[in-house]
Amino acid sequence: MHVKDDHPDESAGLKITIHEGVRTGKASLLCELEGGVILENGAPLTVWGEAIRVLELCADKYSTPCPTQEDLTVFAWRKDRGNLAPLFNVDIELLRGTAKSVSRDFSGHTFECETVFEADDDVVSIIRKVLSAMLRGEG
Repeated sequence: MHVKDDHPDESAGLKITIHEGVRTGKASLLCELEGGVILENGAPLTVWGEAIRVLELCADKYSTPCPTQEDLTVFAWRKDRGNLAPLFNVDIELLRGTAKSVSRDFSGHTFECETVFEADDDVVSIIRKVLSAMLRGEG
């Protein structure tokens, strides 16, 4: 699945991949999203904020699967003129309605958080909740 928004430069924006399973073991690709968001007032978004907006665009237009395993891994890259620069990855453990997450950006910063999710949430909904919790925690 590819999601593209109305970003004026289609070679720029984010690429987000969502995998089911642990990234150090067997992880299968569930979906791939591409898009970028520019606010009308030109104010910059944080990487987390832009990723959340790209996921919102996806949720508004497409359905994604519900997880069938207890682990999700998310990777995000910045696209620029066809090149990809790694931004962050998030490892998520799903246990009884709680998503325990560890994010790592590629400057070495690690951040942990927990957030709740509903049993019928799809992977994009869960990841939006996780990234929102991380954004609040870093703000």
